[in-house]
Amino acid sequence: MKIASLHYRHRHQKDIRSDLLPKKCRVENWKFRGIMDFTWIFNGENGRFASAVFTELSLAEDWVRTHKLTGVLTKYPINTGVYDWAVKEGMFNVKKEEHTSSLFIGKFTSAGQEHYHYENGERA
Repeated sequence: MKIASLHYRHRHQKDIRSDLLPKKCRVENWKFRGIMDFTWIFNGENGRFASAVFTELSLAEDWVRTHKLTGVLTKYPINTGVYDWAVKEGMFNVKKEEHTSSLFIGKFTSAGQEHYHYENGERA
């Protein structure tokens, strides 16, 4: 992935175009330097919105356990919508015209996403 317009904040607080950076610092090399492709999002029981976001499953589970929470922890792809990700990965096939509507895409989730259910802080 090449993003020529991305700016990098240099240690001297100057914005530098990424295409002017040394090759080892460019966005296309971040994946190999530990930048994540997914994140873990926790939705509590009866919650309308996410209550936490984590970079690692172990951190998320520690938090859920500490607070004895009930809900679902789901792994989400970064920088793409779940709908687009599921179609690309072959986890969802568009079969009806309504499957391309903004309403459908905006509320789309996939059972193909790695996820875990918790009750009172323990994985159910």
